[in-house]
Amino acid sequence: MTPEPVNAKTVANDSPVVSATAVDMFRKTSWIASVFVFAVGVLVIIGWLGSIHSLTKPFFSPVSMKVNTAIAFVLMGLSLWSLRGLTIQTLLISKALALVVALIGLLTLLEYHLNLNLGIDEALIADIPNAPMTSHPGRMSPLTAIDFVLLGIAIFVIDVEIRSKFRPSQFLAIAAGVIASMTIIGYVYGVESMLRLSQYLTAIALHTSIAFIIAAAGVIFARPDKGLMLFFVKDSPGSIMARRLFAAFAFAPLLIDAVLVAGRAAGYYDISKMFAINEILLTIIIASVFLHTARYINRLDDKRRLADNSYRVSEANVSALMNAITESVALIDLDCTLITVNDTFAMRFNKRKQEIIGKNLRDILAPVLFETRYKAIEEVIISKEHVSAEDIRAGITFVTNYYPVFDAENKVRAVVIYARDITLRKNYENYLLASLREKEALMREIHHRVKNNLQIISGLINLQLNNITDKTYAEMFTETKNRIRSIALVHNKLYQSKGLSDVDLKQYITSLTNELFHTFGINKDTIALTLDVEDVTIGIDSAVPIGLIINELFTNALKYAFPNKTAGKITISTHKKDGGEIELIISDNGIGLPEAINFKDTQSLGLHLVNILVGQIRGTIELDRTLGTKFVIRFLAD
Repeated sequence: MTPEPVNAKTVANDSPVVSATAVDMFRKTSWIASVFVFAVGVLVIIGWLGSIHSLTKPFFSPVSMKVNTAIAFVLMGLSLWSLRGLTIQTLLISKALALVVALIGLLTLLEYHLNLNLGIDEALIADIPNAPMTSHPGRMSPLTAIDFVLLGIAIFVIDVEIRSKFRPSQFLAIAAGVIASMTIIGYVYGVESMLRLSQYLTAIALHTSIAFIIAAAGVIFARPDKGLMLFFVKDSPGSIMARRLFAAFAFAPLLIDAVLVAGRAAGYYDISKMFAINEILLTIIIASVFLHTARYINRLDDKRRLADNSYRVSEANVSALMNAITESVALIDLDCTLITVNDTFAMRFNKRKQEIIGKNLRDILAPVLFETRYKAIEEVIISKEHVSAEDIRAGITFVTNYYPVFDAENKVRAVVIYARDITLRKNYENYLLASLREKEALMREIHHRVKNNLQIISGLINLQLNNITDKTYAEMFTETKNRIRSIALVHNKLYQSKGLSDVDLKQYITSLTNELFHTFGINKDTIALTLDVEDVTIGIDSAVPIGLIINELFTNALKYAFPNKTAGKITISTHKKDGGEIELIISDNGIGLPEAINFKDTQSLGLHLVNILVGQIRGTIELDRTLGTKFVIRFLAD
């Protein structure tokens, strides 16, 4: 079954056209709004605590902001600020504070509706006596309570999306902003009925309305790339114009009217002049903003034209470069549609480039082959890393590489497919592997035959020993046989090893000492052997000399260190040192080497052979007579 395309719908509607600058601007505005709302609440609380009436009821507002209103603004500011963090803890804090704000508004509405006094109006600070436009001392306006309910719920459900591009939080915030705007219009034009639901109920303060508009904007701007806000942050002419003109058209008339009404009230001009000035100022402001926006859009359009020209030149260069590549190259989108290909890729399907560009891979590949390609493409999109795969088609071996193509936001937007015919290389690799296996078999056979030949020689010496009665000659033949066995054991270990050129020193020493114990008929309970051998491998050039050295020194210890078959201990250890050096120590706690014997200048064939072999491996040898006999040999590993 053919898989579904990867993120086909997301690719069409995702954010390559979103302006990161606009998103950042709106987010910062939301943070500033949270600080403003918090500061308004704090200043009003300070005004109530210090009886500073200019903070609780500024000169331009006939109504004071109540204490519980100020507390709710403080909580709302903190809730908005907490939306900055995307951690679960900060979001939970934000939602909890928002619920408290909504609860304050809801309880106040219940007080009005049921004519109750729940004790929340003057719980902290008592209102001033006979406060103007106040139905109940300390109680906020019903309009204020409704806005707190709307904005509290809006923050609580800020990340809820019912369907594509529809976020309830934004509509709730817009409703709260509209209510606050209507009250400001009431203040500007002196319509007292717009400040409260009834002449018997508390009116909303002007600075409360202003704070609500700022708070509503903060909620809407908190998620600027979601819902309705997505239109305003797109990097398109319509969205750019909307960002620049919306605020001017929405607030400029109101601000101008507020100033002009205040001037008329002060007696600077009559109503006819006020309307004339209003028209002039509106025309100037709207024309200035419109022309400035048009100029900005023209600059963007010029940049886009230059970018388009550069893109066409770049596309031509890329096309020429791709056609110069003798291997198959294609660029596909996340829906597996071919964006561009080179001539070699098109020739694989016996088509021209124009016939294949725009088609989907599933339409030109066999179903089984498409599923294989699709899995690799999906892995590239998920891992954002290069993926490589080999396959054989019609006797030809291909290696296909898939490379992710990223956009400015580090999202995978396309995938490059690069397929190369490696049949000749694979044939040569197979030839080399076959040749290597033949050589390994030959080397194994050589080691096997050398080992067998040495064992035959050892066997012949053993037969000859049966006819030798002289003890001195018998010992000489036995030592020679042991030396041959130590060499044969090296070839046996090489024959059994995987690499055919390295010997595991630990296994070799264990086997060699076991054979020597058996040769001399010594019980291990009498002479104990301690092996402290690290996992060290040595090459054949060192293995034979080291084997003979261990054979000689271990044999001497068995024969001479413990006269009259007394009990003792022999220790063999190997350790890796710095610089690739290996240290081999063979020691015993026997009677020790006589002081009169100079082991480097002696008539003993065994010790003389040891010195020759140490020089052969370019090593050093030292003798310690402190406790028995201890030979320390150091050499470099192959």
